[in-house]
Amino acid sequence: MKPQHTFTLRRILAEQVQKIRIQQNQSLTTLSSGTGLALERLRSIESAAHNASLDDLTRLSIGLSTRPGRLIQPSEDLQEMDELEPVVLVQSYFVSMLERSLPNNINSIINYLDQCGVTFIHDE
Repeated sequence: MKPQHTFTLRRILAEQVQKIRIQQNQSLTTLSSGTGLALERLRSIESAAHNASLDDLTRLSIGLSTRPGRLIQPSEDLQEMDELEPVVLVQSYFVSMLERSLPNNINSIINYLDQCGVTFIHDE
């Protein structure tokens, strides 16, 4: 049985975006203007209702003047949790997405995710 309350990467992103936006005294409308993301899309990201794309992550990091990695870095209270839901990615699919959106940073991103405990399934 799956735990009722799990902290996924989507939840971490939602909490970090909202936390940083509030620290910077930005409204959702201001962030929407600065990122080009629709207001409803930002609401769904901050509520963890939908997955954010890599393009969304890039736009959010620009609009919040921060590194993309900071947006998916668990806050201290989440880092202490042992019950993080495991993340498994199919490497060829993930790499093809990165090549389209961030071609110069593929190895760095894969290494970072590996250090965060992401499991890659090699499908070659």
